[in-house]
Amino acid sequence: MKFPLVGLIKVYQNLFQIQMKRVHLYDLSKNSSKILTVRNNTFSSNKHRYLFPSNGTFRINNLSRSDSGNYTLQTFDSDGRSSGERTLQLFIQGKCFPVGKLSH
Repeated sequence: MKFPLVGLIKVYQNLFQIQMKRVHLYDLSKNSSKILTVRNNTFSSNKHRYLFPSNGTFRINNLSRSDSGNYTLQTFDSDGRSSGERTLQLFIQGKCFPVGKLSH
């Protein structure tokens, strides 16, 4: 069974898309380990495969089975107070096949 990266991006757009103008800080964790932090449109990540472009869509490059897990997005307002949290359980089954370059 094929799971093209394009399909996974659409899943994330529906679940993790956020209003960027109101969010000043957000953290993304996988299985309780922080993998991405964004503050004032500047992001830091422990892996370069994770991207969170300015349109609010989360993207994983070079997807593999080990990317399966629980992803939790926490958002914070300008005072550092929690403004929301969403969790997505991602299952990767079968082989992952590369797809062509995606247009933004």
